[in-house]
Amino acid sequence: MMKLHTTLLMIPVLVMACAKVDLPPEGPSLSRFEEKIIRGQVTRERPEVGALSVGCTATLVAPNVVISAAHCFNYETQTQPGQYGNFEITQSNGAVTRFAIDRYQSFSSDLGANDVSLARLSQAVSAGLATPAPIARRVPAAGTSLTVYGYGCTQRNANTDWQKRKASFTQGTETSHLCPGDSGGPVFDNATGAVLRINSGYVLNNFGTDIFGDVAQNAGRLGAVIRDWAVGTVPEAGQPQAPIGQSQVCGFHEKAQRFWTCSQDGAALERCRKGHAAERKACPGGCQRSGRTAACVEQTAAAACGDYYAPYTQWTCTADGGHVLRCQSGRLQVNRCQGCQAGQARDVGTCQ
Repeated sequence: MMKLHTTLLMIPVLVMACAKVDLPPEGPSLSRFEEKIIRGQVTRERPEVGALSVGCTATLVAPNVVISAAHCFNYETQTQPGQYGNFEITQSNGAVTRFAIDRYQSFSSDLGANDVSLARLSQAVSAGLATPAPIARRVPAAGTSLTVYGYGCTQRNANTDWQKRKASFTQGTETSHLCPGDSGGPVFDNATGAVLRINSGYVLNNFGTDIFGDVAQNAGRLGAVIRDWAVGTVPEAGQPQAPIGQSQVCGFHEKAQRFWTCSQDGAALERCRKGHAAERKACPGGCQRSGRTAACVEQTAAAACGDYYAPYTQWTCTADGGHVLRCQSGRLQVNRCQGCQAGQARDVGTCQ
């Protein structure tokens, strides 16, 4: 990678996890890099996680939009169409496909929680090459399984072989995985498949504590730009992006869904109308089927149970098997619960 730039922001020192460089019109070549996830393992999974030609990592979040760190783009925004480097996807056979970046937007002027950026590609990535990941809109509970990806060095102050690596940890844990080249890479919430954080930098202290951009905190403005730039539909947490070429009409699986029904993961309502893309509405509190239709379950404590849920006086698995609910003192309570059998009584503490 190119020579690492450091920024003296405070004591202890915060260091970028990639080189901050100017963006020449043609974009630098990866073969010029001299300067990955520390204690990580090489992986070819998640092809939507790729490399930026400026020496950072990025992730596809729409067919033609990637998310990365703001400092990878010098904290700048370029709205005029141009050629501002490339996003590169490495396939399982080692083949590399490059996509030109034609504009980008940064959301910060410093490392930390707002160190996120979006870049628009001049053409969409085909579904056969990579499936976009959704962005997270909420912070998961402590202990949730997370995985970080990046193309950076495996030892700080060392070179990189520019291979993608990953490492796993849990929400609420301090880590020291980031290394120059990892900037802009994603931290995935493994429960939803959503991009939860963006690799920003690390603190030069005894532990080398990692610093991340907070995607959930910035989800509103990130989502607005993604929707504005996106070709095709934008994925939601827990729902893979519809394949390119099928986004305008319902696929074989969806054609039977003429009425609203719960998604397989119980996190949304889905239906298919002739000649239209499959419709989807998120259900943060879970989805409940009733005959030939379905409805989102209200998650707020202020939601009254109503006659339909009044019999649920103990925690009971929903029909989709992904949540438990109960009615108590006139209020409906809902919690996620994996591997639950419909109608089965299940205490919240036994849900995984």
